[in-house]
This record gives sequence, C-alpha cells and structure tokens, in this order.
Amino acid sequence: MKKTIIKIIAILFILILAVQNTYSQIENNELKNKLNELAKTEIGLNEVMETSVSKISLYDFITAIGIEHKLNISVDAELNQIIINNFHNVKVKDVLLFLVKKYQIEVTFLENIISFKKKQKKKEKKKTFTRKKVDVTYKKNTNSLSLKIEKDTLFYVAKAITDISGKNIVLSPEIKNKRVTSYILNRPFDQVINMMAKANRLLVTKDENGFYFIEENKKPKIIKPKKGTKKHSQIISHDAVGLTINVNSNKNLDIKADNTAIIDVIYNASLKSGDRYFLYSDIDKSLKTSFFMKDMSFQSLLEHIFKGTKYTFKKKEDYFLIGEKDMEGLRTTEFIQMENRTIETVIDAIPKRISKELEIKEFVDLNGLIASGHYAAIEELKDFLRQIDINVPMIQIEVLIVQYDKSYEFQTGVKTGVSKTSVTSSLNNLHPTTDVKLNSNLINEIIGAFNGLGIFNLGKVTKNFYMDLKLLENNSIINLESTPKITTLNGHEATFSIGSTDYYFEQNNRLITQGVNSNVLQSGQWKPTEANLSLKIRPFVSKDEDITLNISVEKSAFTGRNGEDAPPGKTTQKFESLVRVKNGEMILLGGLDEAEKSNAGTGTPFLARIPIIKWFFSSRKKSKSKSKLHIFIKPTVFY
Repeated sequence: MKKTIIKIIAILFILILAVQNTYSQIENNELKNKLNELAKTEIGLNEVMETSVSKISLYDFITAIGIEHKLNISVDAELNQIIINNFHNVKVKDVLLFLVKKYQIEVTFLENIISFKKKQKKKEKKKTFTRKKVDVTYKKNTNSLSLKIEKDTLFYVAKAITDISGKNIVLSPEIKNKRVTSYILNRPFDQVINMMAKANRLLVTKDENGFYFIEENKKPKIIKPKKGTKKHSQIISHDAVGLTINVNSNKNLDIKADNTAIIDVIYNASLKSGDRYFLYSDIDKSLKTSFFMKDMSFQSLLEHIFKGTKYTFKKKEDYFLIGEKDMEGLRTTEFIQMENRTIETVIDAIPKRISKELEIKEFVDLNGLIASGHYAAIEELKDFLRQIDINVPMIQIEVLIVQYDKSYEFQTGVKTGVSKTSVTSSLNNLHPTTDVKLNSNLINEIIGAFNGLGIFNLGKVTKNFYMDLKLLENNSIINLESTPKITTLNGHEATFSIGSTDYYFEQNNRLITQGVNSNVLQSGQWKPTEANLSLKIRPFVSKDEDITLNISVEKSAFTGRNGEDAPPGKTTQKFESLVRVKNGEMILLGGLDEAEKSNAGTGTPFLARIPIIKWFFSSRKKSKSKSKLHIFIKPTVFY
C-alpha cells in the first residue's frame, strides 16, 4: 500500500513538470513566431550582433540592444539583475528570445513596439497548517524523560518539556526556530537534555537555580578530509554562490568566481587543495570578488585576493595565518640581500607608498635590507628591489692632456750713466746673447781710435762714465703630455688633480695694553696655496651604452709675488660641458688658449724716436707668448 502511494505521487509530480514544460514551450514558440513576423518589417531583429558584457543590469543591456539596432523597445526598470553574457554571430531576435527564457521576462507587442517587464509570480494559496503534537513523556518518580521528536521546532519542544516536567528551559533567541530531531526513551532528565543538545549542535548549561540554558554551539564543525587529501583545520561551512573550483592535473586549482564573498573562496579553495588555515580575525563578508584563473596554488590565490584590502596572510610551516595587516602575529621579518649593486642610497629610492607600511633598516655588512611588515608589502618591496638590482656599469675614463707653450722675446738697448764709484769693464755674454759693460777707460780708447782718423774729435768721457750694451733674442717651445686613467661607477663623480703648492707668510698683530703702556704682539704662520689642473667627470650610461659626461675643467697658475712673504698671484681658467659619446670613442673637449703680446721701450725723449740714432739713446723689449691646453677623453664601459 505504502509503495503504491509513493508511485502515484511520483507519477503526479512528473506529469506536473511535463505540463509546465509543455506550457513553457508553447509560450516560447508563440514568442518566436511573433518575433519572426515582426522581423519582416523591423530589419534590426535580423541583424547579427557580437557582444560581451559583464556586471551590467538586464535593463541596460536590453535598452542598449534597442538603441544599437534601432528597435522600438520598452523595458521595465525592475529588470535590474546583473548579468554576464557573451554572444558571437547571433541574430538580435535570438538574443532577445534567450533573455526572455533565461530571466523569466514577460513580453507584450503593440504594433512594432516590444515591451519587456518582469514576470509576476502567481500568488499561491496559503495552506492551512495544523501543528503536530510534540511527543514528550516524563516520569516524576524516576526523573526519567522520553523524546520522540523529528524536525520539531525547538521552542515548542522546550515548552512541552517544561509543561510536563515543571523544569524551566530557557532558549537563546537565535535558536528558537531551530528544527531538532531526537529519539531517546526512559533516560535520566539531565542526560536526555544533554544528548538532545549534542545531537543538534547545541550547548546546555545548568545554573545553580536549576534553569537549563540552551544556546548554539559555536565551536566549528570538523570536516574530515577525503582520501588522498591533507587534513583540514577546523572550518565552518560556507555557501559558495557563483563559485566553481576544480583541481587540475598539476594539483593546482582552476577557479571561476562571480561576485563571490572572499571568505567563501578561501574556504572552498582550502577544501579542494587540502591547505590548512587559521583565521586571526573575521573577514568582512561584504568583500566580494570576480575572477577566472587557471593553475593557481592556494598561496597564489591569497596573494591576489587580499590585494587592496586590509587583510593579509603569513605562511607558517604547512599552514596559513590569515587576518588584518596590523595584527602582531601576522607581521613578517625578512632579510633581502642585493646581488649586483651596493645597498647605499637604496632606501632613499624606495617609493613611499611601499615604505610607509614597512620598517626598513640597512644591513651594510651583508649588503642587504631588513624589512618588517605584512606579507603583501614585503613582496611588493622585493619586486621593486629585483627591478633595480642589476649590474651597475663601470666606466674607465682615459684622459689625454696636451699642453703647448710657445714664446718669443727680443731685447735691445744701450744704457749709459755716471757711477759714484769706478766701473770695471766686463764681457758677460757674447754668444748666443750679447751683454757687454764698458767703463770710461775702454770708451775713451774707442773714441781715441775715431779721433785719430782726423775727421771728428769726440773728446773724452768722465772718469766714472759707463755704458751697457744688450742684444737678446729668445725662442722657446714646450710640449707637455699627461695620460691619467680613472675608473668610477655609473652616476658617480670621478675627480683628479695635478699641480703645485706654494706657501706665503701670514702675520697677525695683536695690541696688548697694560696700564698706560701698550705692546704689539706679532705672530704668524705659513699658509699653503695651490695652482692645479683639476678635472671632474660624472658619467651616465644609457641602455644602448651611449655615455653622457658631465665635465668640469679648471686650470690655475701662479704669476708673481708683490712682496717676499706675500701670497703669489694666481690666474684661473675654467669651463664646464655636457657631452654625449659612444662607448670606446675619444672626443676633444676643446682647449684653453692664452696669448700674450708686449712691445715696450725706454729712452731719451725725441732722440729715442729718430731712426738709427734711437738705437744709441733707447732700449726696447718685444715679447710674444702663446699657451694652449687640449683635453681628450675616452670612456669605456665594463660590467
């Protein structure tokens, strides 16, 4: 009899489904025919469309189709559910038919106007419900209780027990409507209450006044892993709406999530992968995500899913700790060593967006950084350091300094005078320069030789009379070459200097007054001053190994002193340049040129300007000098 009734119910259920499907098929066929009929006049219905939409409302999608294909469409604003669809090479009328069928849309036609609105659900008649009696018995003399309940509301079970036993049972508000099942016969009252609670995941507490307080047992349910998987930690079941997770041949996860809560993704991914985790803090259930990834590990999932949130994780041994970033137990300290460059200036180069979430210290001894913070920030720091931790080019700079000096000097003149003492004739130089001094005796002998000719009588000069005769011509050419080499890292300045140091005496006078007497205390010290040829070069190597050189050249030289202890005079020449050169090529920076020309003379007024005679009444000095400094630079890049 029982089997016959079950068969009849099953047949009726199948017939109802068949009728519903037939009715639905009829509706769809009618809509298809109407769309085909309307397509004869509305060309847009036969147009082919290709589109891909994600997270757009049904209202906006149908409206966009009408605008794009010039159709008269009216859409109800209640069609606001979010859809994700991809259509390729499909006619517009077929897309509309699909949407109507999938999303239960009611369609009406008025001439060439198509109206879409949400299908109203038919109101079901309220069924009359008769509450069944809770089967509870109690024997007062033996304090034994019997329960025969199946999916009964806990509130009414507790009420029946209290009514029949006189013992008060208090329920936590959130479990009053919970359905419970238990079948226990003739056992002690406390034992029956505890077993009923345990069987339905409840917790019973009895106080000193004899009240029984029943609440939900918040201890997580232990889910036993399937064979071949690792053991799971204690986790609570989650509904995973819009989530699909599969384990591929690499034992990694293929995951597709559509507006799914993050905690649900983590929970279900843990079940599939067998990885264990521990929650340090609750994860906000309103945080949702949508993505599609293949061949992803559980750790990689956590790295991506927590980006942009306040949550992070830390792997410890074979399980994961999950919680908010600022929780102490989730901080990680890691040493990151640089391989190809020095640690100097690296901290200054780290973007503030990364460093503000971390505590970073230099560890110069091992050329690395010690970073402390949450996992995501440390991983971001490591990614940045990997980008800059490359071989720093080393540049060898070969400098060729060529200095050329050329000078010419011509000096002539006759100098006469009367000395207070007698002068001795001397012949200092005759060749290649002439420097002769004649006294009065020698001059008188020469004059006497002319007087003997009988033409002129020149007389004689006074006793202490003298005459100096000078004829001098000097030419000099000096070539000086220097080839220093210096090596530096890319972006660092290389400096070298060659020159000389001279000293001058600096005297200090200090007035000391004692009563009416004043004394001057003198002290002094020798101070150095330098005249150098200095060169500063800062190279920058580009990706194609072109080298940009920032060059500064300064040349200084001593002139003369105004006094024995005075500081020497100094002339300075300086230039700066910014040039670009190929690797291994030599360039000429230019030269520091200096030219000097002088033509001076002294003599007797008027007579010093008469030709020929002026050679006896004047002395003249002509000089010309020219100096050039050329600098050649050849940079070579090494790694």
